[in-house]
Amino acid sequence: MENTEPVSEPTSPRSDHSVTSPETKKSSSLLPSAFETLQHFVSLPRRSRQSIAGLNPLKDDPDQPSNQISIEEIPPEKKFPQRFLAKGTARLHQLIHIYVGVKDVVLVPVDPETKTANGEAILIIDRLNSTLRLEPIPTPFVPPENTAPEEIFGCLGILTLLEGKYLIIITERERIGSIGSSDIWRVDGTTAIPISAGDSTLSEEERKIEKGYIGMLNTFLSTSNFYFSYTYDVTLSAEVQSKLTEDELAQAQWKRVDKRFFWNNYIMEDFITRDLDAWILPVMDGFIKIIVDNINDQAFEYIFISRRSCFRTGARFHTRGADPMGHVANFIETEQLVQSHALRSSFVQTRGSIPLIWHQKGKGLKPKPITDHSLFSKLAFRRHFEDLINLYGRQVIVNLINQQGPESDLGAEFYTHYKLLNNPNVRYVSFDFHEKCKNNKYENLSQLMDQVEDDLNALGYFLQDSEGKPVMTQTGTFRTNCIDCLDRTNVVQTLFARRMLRRQLNNLGLIPSDVKLEDLPSVEAWFKIVWADNADTMSTQYTGTGALKNDYTRTGKRSVKGLATDGLNSMKRYINKTFQDDWRQDSIDLFLGKYKVEKRHFENTTKKFDVFHLENDFEGSKEGEKSKLEIDLEQKMVVQHCEESGQRMEIPFAYFTRTEKSQRDFRLMRFTLCNRPMAEAYLFQSSLERQQVIQLIDENCFKEPPSPESLLDEVSLFIGTWNMEGIKEVPANFSQWIPKGKEFYIIGVQNCNYKVHDPDFPNANYHWNFLLQEYMGDEYICIGATNSGYNKSTDSTSLIAFAHEKSIRKFSVPRTTKARYKVVSKKSGAAKIKGKFFAKLKEGPSSSDDTVIGTAMYFRVHDTQMCFINSSKSLDSMEHVLVLKGENDIMHDFYHMFWFGNIIPGKSDLNKWIPLHQTPEYGSIVWRNLPEAEGLLDISVGADTLKDCPSSPIFVNCIIPASRSPAITYPSNLKLKLTRIHVETTHNTSKVVNQFVVLYAPFLEKGFKATLNRDIELRPFLTHQDYLKSLHITVELWNKDLVGDDFLQGVGVIPLRRAFQSAPTEFGAVLCLDDEPTGTFFGSIHGTYGNAEDDDFVTSSSPPPSRRSRQLSQNVI
Repeated sequence: MENTEPVSEPTSPRSDHSVTSPETKKSSSLLPSAFETLQHFVSLPRRSRQSIAGLNPLKDDPDQPSNQISIEEIPPEKKFPQRFLAKGTARLHQLIHIYVGVKDVVLVPVDPETKTANGEAILIIDRLNSTLRLEPIPTPFVPPENTAPEEIFGCLGILTLLEGKYLIIITERERIGSIGSSDIWRVDGTTAIPISAGDSTLSEEERKIEKGYIGMLNTFLSTSNFYFSYTYDVTLSAEVQSKLTEDELAQAQWKRVDKRFFWNNYIMEDFITRDLDAWILPVMDGFIKIIVDNINDQAFEYIFISRRSCFRTGARFHTRGADPMGHVANFIETEQLVQSHALRSSFVQTRGSIPLIWHQKGKGLKPKPITDHSLFSKLAFRRHFEDLINLYGRQVIVNLINQQGPESDLGAEFYTHYKLLNNPNVRYVSFDFHEKCKNNKYENLSQLMDQVEDDLNALGYFLQDSEGKPVMTQTGTFRTNCIDCLDRTNVVQTLFARRMLRRQLNNLGLIPSDVKLEDLPSVEAWFKIVWADNADTMSTQYTGTGALKNDYTRTGKRSVKGLATDGLNSMKRYINKTFQDDWRQDSIDLFLGKYKVEKRHFENTTKKFDVFHLENDFEGSKEGEKSKLEIDLEQKMVVQHCEESGQRMEIPFAYFTRTEKSQRDFRLMRFTLCNRPMAEAYLFQSSLERQQVIQLIDENCFKEPPSPESLLDEVSLFIGTWNMEGIKEVPANFSQWIPKGKEFYIIGVQNCNYKVHDPDFPNANYHWNFLLQEYMGDEYICIGATNSGYNKSTDSTSLIAFAHEKSIRKFSVPRTTKARYKVVSKKSGAAKIKGKFFAKLKEGPSSSDDTVIGTAMYFRVHDTQMCFINSSKSLDSMEHVLVLKGENDIMHDFYHMFWFGNIIPGKSDLNKWIPLHQTPEYGSIVWRNLPEAEGLLDISVGADTLKDCPSSPIFVNCIIPASRSPAITYPSNLKLKLTRIHVETTHNTSKVVNQFVVLYAPFLEKGFKATLNRDIELRPFLTHQDYLKSLHITVELWNKDLVGDDFLQGVGVIPLRRAFQSAPTEFGAVLCLDDEPTGTFFGSIHGTYGNAEDDDFVTSSSPPPSRRSRQLSQNVI
């Protein structure tokens, strides 16, 4: 048995790397001296030969039991027959001599025994044009001039960087053991050889960037755990291999591998396209350990394989949840394989991130997980489990996350989607690991084992007889998860494996049924160590540190030392999150081809735009990378290319699902793509360029004409509200209250505190959302949901929005926030800009007496912005105004606002809001819109009287006219002229030195800044009168004080409905801050058409301040 180290002092797998410098590595000698001066190759560190936890066969160790045998001591008759091996007609080259010449890189297959050329052809890579070709082996073989051979053990592939292509070769390998007669190897050293010959064409800056990419490649390859075999497919479980047909077995290995675990698939593209089957060596990232032991003189092998998926992988906080294809972060398939007497038994289980669209970014050690109500959430969830059922059979979800606190929101969404899936082949088991096992009460894990005992019996494991025929099959798998799918998950998976190992050993005839693992000291020892080392390896790949709670896995109990180690690893994870994970994610994406690197030369036939590719949410931080966005009509794709880094991302037209404009900044937009969980956000140089790109994408991706037939789309809307105070049971059917057939539904409830009998819903809000989604069915997509939180509030509110699947492109992604009443002081409100980036209130309304009254949601329908507020209380007081948390302005940011819930509008409210449906006992729905904006159509109201209920839900049906953009007219032939402009303010202006206004509109190329003593002429690039009449110009009044600081005094809107009459029309725009009037902006406006080439209108002398976001640096305007 291969175990000599004490269990209490295990060593971390390959924790010490002996780093070899490029100057001392043997592989560097093959490079000509002239080529070495380029210094564009990277020799990666050779891994130490330490075995996992000291599990080396030491035959002479006196402490070893006398019945132990090593791999070499297995009698030939006990070796496994060749039929268990993965066969193939294209035999992989196991030993290769490589010659790097001035013109060519030559790879010669070599016989491992004789070290002479072996095979029919050699592979030649032309260093001038980077092409690959096979040529017959000449007799005798003459190597390229001034070259010496170096032994390599395979090629990982070819990767393109700025300088050109690099060939990545395996220079070091370590034998892990064997499965049958097939050796299993681990990659322990690699070298990247530049293929391009000649002098470098890179600039000094590009050389620095190239060095960074080489550093990324070095980082990735030196920290990966790649395994391979020349004659055994390490990507397929034993049961899957047993089902391969003769035709499949005859294929080259790379053609039948599981693509989820084929990590070098992308960089093998040059080999694959040329059918170089004998040179394509698939490698798998993960963990493999092979233990040879015996029980009562009966030899057996324990083979442990963890396979990490490459479909959605990355650093911990960068890669969470699922993508729209159903691939989840940190997905790992773990196989426990036991072989004895030519019999084979296999048990497979999986882990993976919660299969929803969610993220966990933010400050602190553990940011709160945030669920995105994406268009793809339900689709991703369904695809994920359809794939798992097709691959493994029945699924048992074991969810270990906290059922209270910040994790509970995500857990409730997980359970909701499970219930909506309604698939008999999927079972859900929840176990609050931290709550059940707190204070080190790990004995409570027995409660979980009792819950899944029947599933363990039903799913079983795979058993194959000596003839290679299946005797038993595993009918499904456990899919275990926590938040990271590491620490808690590994503890539970170890318990499942432990329970199943005993059954496997019994079925193979190695132990009787009454023997436990505790009765087998050697088995007990190496089993714990293997699982603990697997935990450390999987954790290091995802977080950069070893696993937490691993002392329990290694020893069966928690210790003070283990707790201290957990604290240290937690701190390391925080440091990695803050300083290293960006680099790690870029390294992984580079190797896997998530982006390409090249020097890009744009053709004149393509349409190019200068943009900033934003890293974060496009309504928040504006940090990004300066890039060019290319609309390639010939290749039918959008290409994003960063000129500095050379990163290139291709987006085929077919991947576009939706384009979305930002209401807050008219230069911002994002693309929703069918293969990515998060949208791609871009900041353009002007709103004109943004509109040009939208028009090109709509025309070429969605086949929509540049200008729609009707510029007003009548969208049907249902608004429902229900004060659920006193409700004990909810109805099973909502058809009387919520009739289907509308395009859009928004439903709010208040005092949602009824008793929920299902413990997997943390509160009534989540159960209510599930009931609504179940009722609406698959034809309606939940596009947004928010509630008052996971605390049990007495006035708990919930707000949820649905859109019909055929209307989904009309709507932008909803944003949610808190609605509140704010106490207004007698002093005037004014916001002060301090510099360019930071803001604070000066003499503004006090925030000490703010009262949160509910939740709000806002979004666009085409170009029409609207907001919905779900409120549990109202205050009839002139000292209070309704505001939204954040930078949104209720008076001017939304064309339509709906406020509903447990409210009775007071006299002060009725001056601003119009009641649509008002009932003293059930609540109200009120509405307001911008001055002279399109009103609501076909309004109908009603209530659903419920039996034995203290209150009933009410509703409003209506039609909202939503504006759609016409085709661009540029240069513009329209002038909008503002004359006689002046301001009357309601506060003291004695400190004002200079007043100026800033004008914004989605049809203006940029924001316009002007003083009050001059006329203003604007040139819209969207000139259709019917469209412009439905819009407004936003005006901001700014003051400059004696010390040069800018003060925002008020915001208003100028309607354009009467701007196109025969003579100028007077307007008076009320200026407000926080819904409190601060003045009025007066003037006249007139729109006239003329010569598009007439360019005598006034232009902005300098970039205006950002529109109340106060976060955007001026250098990107």
